[in-house]
Amino acid sequence: MVERLPGANIVDSRWVLHVKKNAVGEIKKYKACLVAKGFIQIHGIDFYKTYAPVARLTSFHLLLAIAARNDWPVDTFDFDSAYLNSVLDDDNKIIYLEQPPYYATMDRRRYVWKLRKALYGLKQGAKNLYDALCKALADTGFQRTEADHGVFFKRIGMDIIVLAIHVDDCMITGSSVKLIGEFKIQMNKTCKLSDLGAIHWLLGIKVT
Repeated sequence: MVERLPGANIVDSRWVLHVKKNAVGEIKKYKACLVAKGFIQIHGIDFYKTYAPVARLTSFHLLLAIAARNDWPVDTFDFDSAYLNSVLDDDNKIIYLEQPPYYATMDRRRYVWKLRKALYGLKQGAKNLYDALCKALADTGFQRTEADHGVFFKRIGMDIIVLAIHVDDCMITGSSVKLIGEFKIQMNKTCKLSDLGAIHWLLGIKVT
């Protein structure tokens, strides 16, 4: 919490409420997310680069076909509060955020938040998350494919595991169940994730 600076661009925020459902339409989770109103940000003052690649739908189709052909397991997981895994550094400029509606702890006219981590809605949020994930995956021995920068793979001896990432929704497959399990445990130490188990539902697509 810092005092409002004269002339500083203050980004507003809002609450987004969402009912998350599973493959059969049953309510799975109620979510409340504080998001920044990124359209208030000013290029060159609050952000520079924004682009972040995601795995193409055709890549998911291809990996599912390969997994089916080789009888590989296919699991899914997603990152909890994904954007909070990325830290805002000096390259991302300083971002001030209005205190959330109905949750102000100090005088809203005088005090604002100085963000340390990215929030959903920020222009650079997706890029920061992607950069953080690339670093975490590189540290665990993964390489990024040239054909699709949202797909990563790792070879260990005769085995291979392949990971496709679409923002915070991920699908993983490979020739070794043990390696897949070890990867999820290791990744959870860096970026907290929810293991969804065998694939049934991904990006609005039901998988049988």
